[in-house]
Amino acid sequence: MFSAADARVVHVTDENPQEPHEHRDFWKIWRGTVERAVGEPIDFVFASETYGEKLAEVLEANFVAVDLALELVPVSGTAIRAAPLRH
Repeated sequence: MFSAADARVVHVTDENPQEPHEHRDFWKIWRGTVERAVGEPIDFVFASETYGEKLAEVLEANFVAVDLALELVPVSGTAIRAAPLRH
């Protein structure tokens, strides 16, 4: 069984576009960033936002939806970035 203790957290500082409409190579850019940061094949993408499914597809990984309705943790990454101390 996998536990949080087995997880490797990778911090990425690339200044990538945040929405697909911002750059025509949006998914290619993000694929490169993720692959460089992880450095090994990616089996799963866990996300609580709908972009996770497309990111998993681009990375040739399996998508695992986590609380898409934001019921368990009712805050989005966008809200956290906008007001980190509040969230």
